Amino acid sequence: MPHLADKAEFRVGRFHLYGHEYGCSVTWNPIRSMGWGQTIGEEMEVYWSTASHLVASGRVMSSARKTQRLHDHVLFRGRIARQRIGYLLRQRYNRAKDIIQQNKATLESLYETVLPNNILITPEYLEQQGTLQEEYFRTYRKPKHDELLEIFVAIDEEEQFAKNLALNR
Repeated sequence: MPHLADKAEFRVGRFHLYGHEYGCSVTWNPIRSMGWGQTIGEEMEVYWSTASHLVASGRVMSSARKTQRLHDHVLFRGRIARQRIGYLLRQRYNRAKDIIQQNKATLESLYETVLPNNILITPEYLEQQGTLQEEYFRTYRKPKHDELLEIFVAIDEEEQFAKNLALNR
């Protein structure tokens, strides 16, 4: 299925992004792609947390009975989700409107601000900065262990040299 892989776009849920490094957030954040929104990335964990009470009783059930019990539970959770969908969509819509309003107010307060190096903050400038960050982190390569070790050894040698120089004066 290589043709499908070319069309696929990968992102990482919010929950995982903020526990990692900044570069991953810039590169893989779903908020930076149309249609992704603020996916949390823990949907299956949320489902399984509602099914945790099935574990104890499942220990003594046959395989077929466990499968039937999980099937019933999935249907039950689906029915509840369908009953609540209107409320949830209204709640998420209102939250999205609030976020948009807050972000517009923040951006409006930033626009026309002059940075210390005489750069004027404009929508174009912010877009350019976002693009530059994304490009940087997509091509960024972390130093390997050996390269880091080399750097630390060089720093230690430089500090030792400075100490010896100070002692010999």
